[in-house]
Amino acid sequence: MKRDDLRKTYIDGLGAINAPVTAMADFQAWFFDALVGPHRSKGMRQATQERIKAEVRPSAELRAEERIGIYSDRFKEHMVLALQADYPGLRLLLGELPFTGLCMEYLDRFPSVEFSLNHLGRKLPAFLARTQREGRELLIDLTRTELALCELRDEPEVDLLDTTTLANIPDDAWPETRFVTIPAIRLLEHSYPIVPLLDALEKGQSPPLKPRPSWTVAWRKNFENHRRELTELAFLVLTSLAEGLSLEHTLESAAEVWEGAPDQMQTQIFQWFSEWVEDGLFASVRLPY
Repeated sequence: MKRDDLRKTYIDGLGAINAPVTAMADFQAWFFDALVGPHRSKGMRQATQERIKAEVRPSAELRAEERIGIYSDRFKEHMVLALQADYPGLRLLLGELPFTGLCMEYLDRFPSVEFSLNHLGRKLPAFLARTQREGRELLIDLTRTELALCELRDEPEVDLLDTTTLANIPDDAWPETRFVTIPAIRLLEHSYPIVPLLDALEKGQSPPLKPRPSWTVAWRKNFENHRRELTELAFLVLTSLAEGLSLEHTLESAAEVWEGAPDQMQTQIFQWFSEWVEDGLFASVRLPY
């Protein structure tokens, strides 16, 4: 189960309720605290503990709090499953038991505080940054990338820039033309080769673990996520365009770090640009007039 909005949990739990539920919002609030409270560092609220005893019937074998505890334990399992869905590469890298242990540590510090688990793992990279765990920098790079891929699903789908629009740009407008990237795009810098690492993990191969600088573009097209490793120059060019800088300014910045012939640089950049248009990284253009 990738996501759990707790609705089924509420419905399943109704059979254990002794008093009539007159206000669903009120019921949801205290039942949510009953589920999540035990997993918070500060624990369940006293009022919730008292309400469990007052409104939940004990069974022949279990006290009221034990009955609710069954749902609370299941909820934490669902939280771990949600983190598995968001960080599949991290799970493959660490292994099942170490990954689950990390999830438990994280959830003790950052349990769910929302009715949705969609954003449960958004603080995991920051959590890792505050630990002294072995291989921390690699884990931070990996989780930042997987979090970026998760964020793409929340971005809207938009119309894509097509070749017809590009063909209609006047020649004298190209230098000052600006390109608008799609919302569902992320650009990341790493200290490790994250894209090859993820590729290897998904194929069941030994991942490259030696540090080296790398650059990644992640994007969504037709509701499917993609990722690609870029060269440093390609990353700088795409970042410049994504920040809304003109093509002329972008080329001038690239020329400062390009080591080959100027005409080769322009050929290379326009080759990248053509690939990015085909990949659907751009939504539109802004002409200077």
